[in-house]
Amino acid sequence: SGYLGLTGDFLRRFKPLDTKFQMGFMLSKDFNFRADDLQLEAKVKFDSSYAPSCPMVNLLVKGNKDYAWITLGNKGCESNLAIKVGNRYVNGKTNDLSKLGIDIFSWANLHVKLSNARLTLSINNRVVEEITYTNLLGDLKEVDVFFNGIGNISDVQIGNETGNEMITAK
Repeated sequence: SGYLGLTGDFLRRFKPLDTKFQMGFMLSKDFNFRADDLQLEAKVKFDSSYAPSCPMVNLLVKGNKDYAWITLGNKGCESNLAIKVGNRYVNGKTNDLSKLGIDIFSWANLHVKLSNARLTLSINNRVVEEITYTNLLGDLKEVDVFFNGIGNISDVQIGNETGNEMITAK
């Protein structure tokens, strides 16, 4: 159907879902470029047939030295959201992360750019967060997308800053 995911109806055929169900899409490999030179695009969306009270999607970019972790969530759950990149951590309990609140049941276009020790996050073609950091992530080893429920991904592109596209999944 043009995306990667499982529907709640499909999963219910096997057993009832636990309230702490987590679904993840993971890609681990030697990408042969630095996580600090990453450009990542993906569309994400929650399946509404199973959703906790605060549905969230997490994006992990892992280098061989450090990592970036971005949590997006449904509008109204922004205090549960956070961004960690290298030595910087920003959480929604003490910072206004309302721009990371999205309509989680509709496709959201994510764009993450890591360049010159700066993370730039765009949602639906709008820059919502920019964070500088000093602890570099190192060589890119893993990219993961986690949902605290059932989620779908589409149009994934992973490449480096010079435009060398390494992975495309549509």
